[in-house]
Amino acid sequence: MSENFSRLTVVRHGQSTWNAVQKVQGQNDDAELTDDGQAMARAVAMELADLSFSRIISSDLRRARQTADIIAAVLGLTVAHDERLRERSYGVLETGPSSGVTVELSGLDLAAQRVVNVDAKPEGGESLREMYERTASFLRDTLHDGHDDRILLISHGGPIRTMLSYASGSDLQGSSWLPVGNCSWWPLEQSYAEALSKGPLPS
Repeated sequence: MSENFSRLTVVRHGQSTWNAVQKVQGQNDDAELTDDGQAMARAVAMELADLSFSRIISSDLRRARQTADIIAAVLGLTVAHDERLRERSYGVLETGPSSGVTVELSGLDLAAQRVVNVDAKPEGGESLREMYERTASFLRDTLHDGHDDRILLISHGGPIRTMLSYASGSDLQGSSWLPVGNCSWWPLEQSYAEALSKGPLPS
């Protein structure tokens, strides 16, 4: 059975309290949406209202769950949760400043916006390859669920990038690590190259 990526659109969660102060969140669950983040979620829900989604699947982390609940209330949809949509685990770097996410520990050259080592990972954390494999597992299971409905996913910047990479068949090693803004939304049927050229849709 082929994978129909046109069924899936993914939204990054709204601005969180830790986004606002540039702390590493990863899978730490202390951060919640700011007032601006809640407003972002309401606004993106209105943008998505005409796209005929039947349900929402969200990361189980608080900032994503709060975003999903706001969008679901506007669209009149139910929300399920799947931990495979969580952000990358940054291990010992979580709760620290974003400046602590170095190339050596993360495998990301953020200045050049490029993946340089898919197997690098901080102590207690997760590699890019491991995050790719977990999000790919989610996509395979979801797209082979016996349904043909349109699903809205609520996730995080890292998983959105790996899902775009998987959907387009791109090699993650050496790929660009494109900006993913809070409450930007990404149809997964677009190619990774197209996503890179266009950037996030307006939100």
